[in-house]
Amino acid sequence: DDEASEGRVHLDDDIPDVLPWEGWSITELTDKLAGKLPKLNELKPRQFLTTQRHKLGMRRHVVRVLTKVEKGNLYELFRVKRTASKSELKKARKRLMLLVHPDKNRHPRANEAFDLVQDAYETLNDRDSRDRHDHELMLADAEQRAARQRFRRTWRKRTKKTALVAW
Repeated sequence: DDEASEGRVHLDDDIPDVLPWEGWSITELTDKLAGKLPKLNELKPRQFLTTQRHKLGMRRHVVRVLTKVEKGNLYELFRVKRTASKSELKKARKRLMLLVHPDKNRHPRANEAFDLVQDAYETLNDRDSRDRHDHELMLADAEQRAARQRFRRTWRKRTKKTALVAW
């Protein structure tokens, strides 16, 4: 009962009849709690990295890597322009490798994402394979444009026919 009189309540214990914060205003309560909780800028970098929110954010990066590689545009994976230099590409690779590294990221497919990032970097870092990748992207873009044009043409024909019928 000494703990209850001091205002400390454990989750295992029953809640006492009179709570130590009963009668306090919201501002008093938040001020008391703010003194107990560490602020984000006061946390050491390692402590910040271990927060649950950060862990969930780290898992998101693995999913992004897996989907971007599947779509085929490696520039979107690294978030660089097609004209990016080797140094820009290297910086982007390092940043992404840290985010999906299996020791830092507990996602079940982090190893796979890590290997995919390395393979993508090797593809874009080598001049010949980068040219091949750019050519494949150019063909895919042309195919998408043609498909959009075909869709627009058929849409216009259908809307003209329905407009004539409606009149």
